[in-house]
Amino acid sequence: MNIDHYEIWEPVENISNDIYFYDLQYDGRNLIIFLKELKSTNKTLIVKFVGVLDFRLTIESGRLKTIYEVPTFRGFRTSTESEFLRRFKEESRGLFDDDKLVHYLICNIDNIIEIVSGPPVLAEWVTTDY
Repeated sequence: MNIDHYEIWEPVENISNDIYFYDLQYDGRNLIIFLKELKSTNKTLIVKFVGVLDFRLTIESGRLKTIYEVPTFRGFRTSTESEFLRRFKEESRGLFDDDKLVHYLICNIDNIIEIVSGPPVLAEWVTTDY
């Protein structure tokens, strides 16, 4: 059995664990995720993945077993050794073996978002009126 290994990922400095999912946009290649801070509703974290090959969004309660059994699953993480990435590589029959693919994980208070993509990932805090 392979064990998932996650590293802390800080897409921006001073990121809080008290963020919630606001919106997601996908155009068939690029994925943009919008997250907001609980304490500041006009501050939005925009995370853009270029060249997304696979992603899934699961409500947090749908992954309670993983959350409780894998404490490193919380927050922002990356992995090059995860079941999600291994499954993707197996299903694609080695088509992307030469690519530097990463499993990006965003586990916020609402849900878990997992993305298979290569670098770069663009992230920034913006001030919004919504």
